[in-house]
Amino acid sequence: MNRETGEHRHPLYEELAAIVGEEHVSDREIDRYAYIRTPSWVLGRVPGLVVKPADAQQVSEIMKLANRTKTPVIPRGGGASLGGFPLSDEVERSILIDLARLNRILFIDHENMVVGAECGVSLSHLSTEVGKKKLHIHTVDIPQYADSLGGVLSGFNGGGCPSDYATTGEAFHFLLGLEVVLPSGEILTTGAGSGTNIKQAQAADRTPGSPDMTGMFVGDAGVFGIKTKAYLKLYPRAASLAYGAFAFEDFEAMKAVFWKLMETDPLYYTRLVAIKPQWRDTWSLFYVIRDAEELVRFKADRLAALCTEGGGEKVTNELARKIISSFSGRQLGKSYASRGKFLYFEHPMKKGEAVDYFLRQEAFLDRRFKEAGVEGLITDRVRYLVPKERHMILVGDLVFWDVTTLSAEQVERLARISHEEAEHVLENGGFLEQHQGLETRISASYWSEAYRAFMKSIKKALDPNHILNPGLWRL
Repeated sequence: MNRETGEHRHPLYEELAAIVGEEHVSDREIDRYAYIRTPSWVLGRVPGLVVKPADAQQVSEIMKLANRTKTPVIPRGGGASLGGFPLSDEVERSILIDLARLNRILFIDHENMVVGAECGVSLSHLSTEVGKKKLHIHTVDIPQYADSLGGVLSGFNGGGCPSDYATTGEAFHFLLGLEVVLPSGEILTTGAGSGTNIKQAQAADRTPGSPDMTGMFVGDAGVFGIKTKAYLKLYPRAASLAYGAFAFEDFEAMKAVFWKLMETDPLYYTRLVAIKPQWRDTWSLFYVIRDAEELVRFKADRLAALCTEGGGEKVTNELARKIISSFSGRQLGKSYASRGKFLYFEHPMKKGEAVDYFLRQEAFLDRRFKEAGVEGLITDRVRYLVPKERHMILVGDLVFWDVTTLSAEQVERLARISHEEAEHVLENGGFLEQHQGLETRISASYWSEAYRAFMKSIKKALDPNHILNPGLWRL
């Protein structure tokens, strides 16, 4: 990353180069422009300078320099933000911290069932290395190949949705602690580890010896601190696995079985997705069961009985794979460019309100796409419902367009529809899954006054100069 001399040279270039090395800092226009592109329809603003630290100590030194000079700082993980990046009004003089060099897996502790990793590591690499030890980690499923560990923990509801979200809930359930560089530059370790007991070498749990301070950094969009290390629970890899799908004549028949499956004890699946790709006329229930071999057989038999009794017809495993591939994390993660632009409407709703909202969402989007003149240009569309344990449901609609068929005006209309739909879900009592970019501002507009005041007080205490991700959450 070589320096570009001339009028665009950032005033802190020399001091940052002294911290990270000149090869890891750039104010060249070509390098800065590379950071405005994301899967979002919102085009980001160009940062003033890009710096790539190697560890938490270098991040700390950068933050101390930024505080002395009151320079905005924008941390970046895998660059998979769906909410636009960055958004700060002062972005032209900002320091963008690219955390890609903090990508080491620190340890895989089989005895204590804990993994430690730097937060710039990609989720696919982390999952692969854990899998080589015949262990399992509950990381985010979509879009696994693009996301960094710190980016997901910062930018998604609850730190993101693992592949077994239906039975496990969000990723924060498996997070034991974090190393965080605070806006002041101080380095903090949360969780029951070295921060709360100086005799402890690594995180062991969340709360012994301390309130749960890890949680305040989960889904914060990076406004309270920059995550540099994370420690997560490990699990034995399931001995046996089964998967399949049942097709239903109509939505109501599928819904009745979906409801029954959410209420069984034990649950007969580890993953469950009610799904309708554009190329299918019928709704399907796709399932995965991971467990000991005899329990997999038992659960598969019981699940099949419920589906069959409810009018479901078992499809071949080949067709089941094809149905779910339109929704799978690996497919989506690899296909940003190959499948064109997409709009991603996914929201957690209370179980009792989810299906009614899903139908209103579908009608709202159908009407708005028609009004925008893009209805006939949709290349793929996947509607889905995913349970979260027994009390919540993810309502989803994933819509793709071939960007070469869209005019600039149509792209602008689709961006507006995305914002309108976000308002629509909040007006209906739901929540935005994305804790990123523009979505933070929209979500914060629905906070109560007491909650807003509380959040502002935390931000002011941690970041009195308001330099870290200014503008997010309307703080």
